[in-house]
Amino acid sequence: MSILFLFDGGAYSDKAIDVSRAAAVDCTGPYHIENVWCDSLCVYTNHPYATPFRGFGHSEQAFAIERAIDLLAEKLGMDKWELRRKNAIRPGHTTPTQV
Repeated sequence: MSILFLFDGGAYSDKAIDVSRAAAVDCTGPYHIENVWCDSLCVYTNHPYATPFRGFGHSEQAFAIERAIDLLAEKLGMDKWELRRKNAIRPGHTTPTQV
């Protein structure tokens, strides 16, 4: 599994870089995925600076992962909740960043 997050950090490096890092740390959400590569980039743009309000990068990451799980379940012809249950992080598992 390969994940690429692109965060619009605006023209300054306020907290957007921390939001980008937070999304990368939890890149697979609550799921145990053994083979994963995640790049989370904070891109400087010509927009006002971005800063966290709620969720600190996890809201965007959660949307992407949960949407991907829904699409995978559909392609597999499987119940989406069953797919989530089968792939949930269990005791002894770690996140891809070993947290």
